[in-house]
Amino acid sequence: MRYRTETTLRLVMLIAGAVAPQAAANIIDVPADQPTIQAGIDAATGGDEVVVAPGTYAEIIDLDGKAITLRSSGGAAVTIIDATTVADPGTGKPVVRIDTGEGADTVLEGFTITGGTGDTAAFGVTLGGGIWVSGATPTIRDCVTEFNAADSGGGVCVNQGTPTFDGCTIRDNTATPGEGGGLYLFNNSGVTMTGCSVTGNDASGAAGGMSIDGATGTVVITDSVFEGNTAGSTGGAIRANLSGSFTVERCESGATRPGTFPVGQFSSPVVRRPRASRTAPSSRTHCSMAVAARSRRRRAQQPSQTAPSRATPRALAARSSSRAATRS
Repeated sequence: MRYRTETTLRLVMLIAGAVAPQAAANIIDVPADQPTIQAGIDAATGGDEVVVAPGTYAEIIDLDGKAITLRSSGGAAVTIIDATTVADPGTGKPVVRIDTGEGADTVLEGFTITGGTGDTAAFGVTLGGGIWVSGATPTIRDCVTEFNAADSGGGVCVNQGTPTFDGCTIRDNTATPGEGGGLYLFNNSGVTMTGCSVTGNDASGAAGGMSIDGATGTVVITDSVFEGNTAGSTGGAIRANLSGSFTVERCESGATRPGTFPVGQFSSPVVRRPRASRTAPSSRTHCSMAVAARSRRRRAQQPSQTAPSRATPRALAARSSSRAATRS
């Protein structure tokens, strides 16, 4: 009887534990519960949601390695994180910093990200004006990254990371004097982009839209638009020099200018054309990689005998050191 009684008690305890309610995730409202977005992040723990009301928030934010969802309640059009007037804290000024091992369960959703000038702590040059991702794999949805600037990766820079962008717009960002006006991936990085728009970005060096430099990760771009991006040298839309896999699915290049989509620099790219439509053909492809006429004019203005220089983060840092030595 004693054995049966103990067994029954254990069984009851196990069942009770199995059906016991789990701790509910908290919802932290900004500014109702916390005055700033960063204060909301600081107050959150794993699984929490930080929900931001419409408005313009003059701050820079750090996701701080937390597995949380940071989202707006009204969408990117009315919820803006603007770093224009924010002072540099000494480590640079990307609007959004994601560099503490965040995973796919760290979600950023529904913001306009603007006015950033990039991280300076990692390589001594500015990288990732709007979003700086390093050593992380976050999920970024329905965000607009615009009017940011950096030496490379004016809109977004990824170092040793593999973020996912879903339904995002990256537009009107600038990289000077480096590359990747919209996005710059380097140092064992990859990316997944679905339903995104990369338009109107500019780079003094290569790759107005996206530069994939020495990445060994997986790059997958699906159902996205690359249009109106400009570069001082090669790769108006995308420039890729990588040893990993690169897939452009349901996409085709709409540009003919050499270097706009330099397939010769890819390592075994997989390019799948759009499937035949059962309805009337559209005048615009799912993934159009077009470059405005100003890109061709800009290229024609460059001296033909001078090869464009590569401006990687290390090269930019060396250049900055050399200039400082000259001034001294």
